[in-house]
Amino acid sequence: REESNTLSGKPADDTRQRTPPRSTSHTMLQQTPGPKRHGRKELVQWLNATLALELQAVEDTRNGAVACLLLDRARPGSIDLSKVDWAADAHAPVLRNYKLLQAGLARARVDRPVDVDGLARGTHRACLEFMQWFKRFSDATPCLDA
Repeated sequence: REESNTLSGKPADDTRQRTPPRSTSHTMLQQTPGPKRHGRKELVQWLNATLALELQAVEDTRNGAVACLLLDRARPGSIDLSKVDWAADAHAPVLRNYKLLQAGLARARVDRPVDVDGLARGTHRACLEFMQWFKRFSDATPCLDA
């Protein structure tokens, strides 16, 4: 008589080989790394310390320049930082920054949707969620904090 696995109902001696999931950097980065949600104050402190900035709130990242800098630190050369408008405040220059960011993400093979409308408007939720993702991304990317 064969013993059965109580979870699957299959015989206990079932020795089928299972193929491990593909582990490529593209696959890893497509998913949001890690489950931890970082608070807004923690994120602002991290951004200021990591990038030598003086941000007051996550909404200060709305123009896309901080995200471009973070991506370039994580994946050097993925963005031409000379094209980033650091003082972008009007809608059109902000959109250009996000277009640069999206192209940089694609070049770095990071499959991450960007809520350009929410980020460009500077909504708290969009900025917070995007910077939370960047923090988790940096934790999974050793060269960012180097």
